[in-house]
Amino acid sequence: MNGNDVGSPGLNTLLEEVGAFSFAAAHPQAALTNPQAQVDENALEIDGVCCYNFKASQQPCIGCIPEAPWAPALIAAGAALAGVGVYRRRRNSRVSGIEAAGTNR
Repeated sequence: MNGNDVGSPGLNTLLEEVGAFSFAAAHPQAALTNPQAQVDENALEIDGVCCYNFKASQQPCIGCIPEAPWAPALIAAGAALAGVGVYRRRRNSRVSGIEAAGTNR
């Protein structure tokens, strides 16, 4: 991207609420025709992050752009809930089996 596209910022200029997105397409965007666009053959958004502040004079660092640091925790929470569900289902079926056996005596 050319700096002139966003107003010629200097090294100490802070760009606020910058968004970054990744797209995938089967053909170059310049080659997209109206019929292709009408049948939704346009670029597909793969990933994106909005919004973060950017200053060119800062040293790049890993983790400066906000991601989703809690995503692994969601996976662990989902696995824990699934485990609890399996445990409860087994316990309930065992208890109902014992109760059913007790009523047939």
